[in-house]
Amino acid sequence: MTPLPDEHGTRSADAPVSTDDEPTTGRKLRFLQSPASYPEATEDVRSIETHFAWVFLTDEYAWKLKKPMRAQAVDYRRLEDREYYCREELRLNRRLAAWVYLDVVALTVTADGAFELGGDGRAADWLVKMVRLPEAEMMDNLIRSGRFGEAECERIAGHLARFYAGLTPERLTPEAYVSRLLAEADEQQRHFAGIDDAIATQPWQAALDDQRRYIRTRPGPIGERAAAGRIVEAHGDLRPQHVYLGSRFAVIDCLEFSRDLRIQDSAEEIAFLALECQRVGDRELRDLLLEVWQATSGDPPDASLLSFYLSRRAIVRAILSAWHLDDPHFDRQHYIEETEHYVGLARQFIREALSAAER
Repeated sequence: MTPLPDEHGTRSADAPVSTDDEPTTGRKLRFLQSPASYPEATEDVRSIETHFAWVFLTDEYAWKLKKPMRAQAVDYRRLEDREYYCREELRLNRRLAAWVYLDVVALTVTADGAFELGGDGRAADWLVKMVRLPEAEMMDNLIRSGRFGEAECERIAGHLARFYAGLTPERLTPEAYVSRLLAEADEQQRHFAGIDDAIATQPWQAALDDQRRYIRTRPGPIGERAAAGRIVEAHGDLRPQHVYLGSRFAVIDCLEFSRDLRIQDSAEEIAFLALECQRVGDRELRDLLLEVWQATSGDPPDASLLSFYLSRRAIVRAILSAWHLDDPHFDRQHYIEETEHYVGLARQFIREALSAAER
């Protein structure tokens, strides 16, 4: 069985849950680590810490508690904000995984000061309750075990093509979309400039400069994506570990904390999934997914645009990986190497995009 990993990676499920020194948070975590705390019978509770949350796994369910923290684009410090984003997580994820995302449940306090899940007392916090999914049927594990091929690509492409087709296109003119991409590159540069000096020597600046050059030299083909209604409020974090291919299809862990980050070209989101397929599998698998997607969706963006989108998503992943450098609960060297890896991919893909555009 698998947890529902958060948008920015997880620690080992066997590692102890860490917390700050605030006693109420510590009490909540101890309560949620006890099998006796849950309304359903469970033999065990496993805990996983992510960058922005803790996930508690019972025999049948996954219960997600957001950290009372502020970091980067996230501010979960207030109880009312944690409730709001729990409800947003439920709403947004039900678009692609309605049967997985069950409810938002209050962690309440009884008259004698004890915690209770879903009780009648004052709400002390909020959790998202989800079905716990079998690990073996997640896309990343299917790839690793050699059980992922064209049929699975077709299944994913079919579900996602219907999903995007059912979304209302964003009201962006071609000029506004081009300007948005340039503004995002500037914002990404500010993120990199503020990142730990452990990766200060990495070539992220060259990758962003080349991305801007690509945008400025191809405003017509890029802007046409907006004119064709391809810019939508998408999933926002479409990775293999979020795609379930068991008897029922589901995509989990939509990026709930920023609508702006969910707004993107549907082809860019598929490019993100393809990028992560390459990371888990190989380049051939990446190309197979893109080929099947284009045939299934009837949306064949040219090769240079797909390479540009691959580069953009690699930059996003580099920034998200680098965010972990400020958190002492995570393996610093691992995230330095991961950030460097994605920056290298971003440079490779934008060079391919520029080369294809010149042909």
